[in-house]
Amino acid sequence: MYTCSMLPPASLAYLDALGIDVWVRRDLARNRRFRERERPGAVAARTTSADRGAQRSAAAAGTPRREQKTDVAERRMPAGEPSVAFTIRCVRFGRVLALIDEALWPERRFFLDVARAMHGAGRVEPEVRRFDWPQLKSADAGMGAAGRAFRAYLETQIVADTRVLAVGARVRELIGAGPDGHIFLDRALRGLTEKKSLWRQIQKLK
Repeated sequence: MYTCSMLPPASLAYLDALGIDVWVRRDLARNRRFRERERPGAVAARTTSADRGAQRSAAAAGTPRREQKTDVAERRMPAGEPSVAFTIRCVRFGRVLALIDEALWPERRFFLDVARAMHGAGRVEPEVRRFDWPQLKSADAGMGAAGRAFRAYLETQIVADTRVLAVGARVRELIGAGPDGHIFLDRALRGLTEKKSLWRQIQKLK
């Protein structure tokens, strides 16, 4: 057995061919393996494999932070109308459709009596529905969008001989300029003079 600590690789191969065992210190064997890994081809292969993930991360990172801030500012949309939320109660008595703002619903007894008077003779059972705003399908919750949605809803509820009782300033705003046959009330009437004037309007509809 031949022991050596400083033999070159060629000498080690020659001794191995002659059948002579050669023992090399562990630290030298580890250093030799390290030098073999550091050959130009091995270094290039390891660099390519290690940097591939870093290159993908850099590509996914996109533009520098300052450019990203500019891009977000360019995409910022102008502020729209303030959002509103409300409910309109819709009660039908035959050909009469009463639209009552939720804020005035506690006084519904008076308004429903007016709707029955507008309907005239004959007993009918009321059909109660409601219009809630905002709606899930609407990206704009402002008053302008609410008016368009509410008028579209009314088109599905109003036929040729329908009479409308609109109760509340909000309902008046949503409907806009109402045609003949509509009665607008902003509140429940208390005085006898106001009630007589309302009755004359109802009589004209008949």
